[in-house]
Amino acid sequence: TGAPDPTTVPPATVSRSAGAIPLAISGEVFSAAGGLFGASITKGAVTIAGTGVGRTDDQNMSVTFATQGQELGLWDLTVTNADGVPTTKANALLIDYAPGTVSLTDNLLRPRNGGSTLIDIETFNSGRISVRVYDSEGRPIRTLFDDEHAAGSFGFTWDGKTASGATVPSGLYFVAVNGPKIAVKSKIVVIR
Repeated sequence: TGAPDPTTVPPATVSRSAGAIPLAISGEVFSAAGGLFGASITKGAVTIAGTGVGRTDDQNMSVTFATQGQELGLWDLTVTNADGVPTTKANALLIDYAPGTVSLTDNLLRPRNGGSTLIDIETFNSGRISVRVYDSEGRPIRTLFDDEHAAGSFGFTWDGKTASGATVPSGLYFVAVNGPKIAVKSKIVVIR
C-alpha cells in the first residue's frame, strides 16, 4: 500500500467550545488492508487521536476529534494506513472561537407603557463590544455599550429613548452589536 495523501478536511475550521467534531477526510490510498488505520491532529507537543475512524473507500474516511478546550490555531493532520505508513498534512485544521450570538426579547417596543427590549449577547472570547441603536435611516440614536467585555453571556436593555433621554417616535429601529466574531444587526419596532 502506498502512503496516504489527505487533501481536504471539511470542515477546515472547528470550534474550541464544541465537543466531539466529526470530520470527513478526502484524499488517496486510505487502505484498510490488515484492518487498522487511524488519524490524529497535532499542535506542538499535543496530539489528539481520532476516534470513530471509518473508511468509506480508498479516497474517503471519517474521524472524530475532541477539540473542546484545545489550543487555538492551526493543527496538523496525520493519517496512518493499516501498514503503519503515515502522512502529515500541515495546517489542515483550524481550531477557533465559536461565533458569538445575539437575541432580542420584546423587539416590539412600547416605551410609553414602560416597555424595553432586552438584548442578550453571548461571546466565547473577550474583546471590545459595541451595542448601538440606529433609526431606519442609519442615524445614531443611542450607544448602549462600547467597551471591553469578558467572554460569557450578558445583556443590555433599550427603553426607546435617545442619548439625551427623549422618547423616540414610532418607527423601525436597528440595534447593531459588534465584537469578537459578532456583527449582528436586528430590528426593533417602536409603537408609542
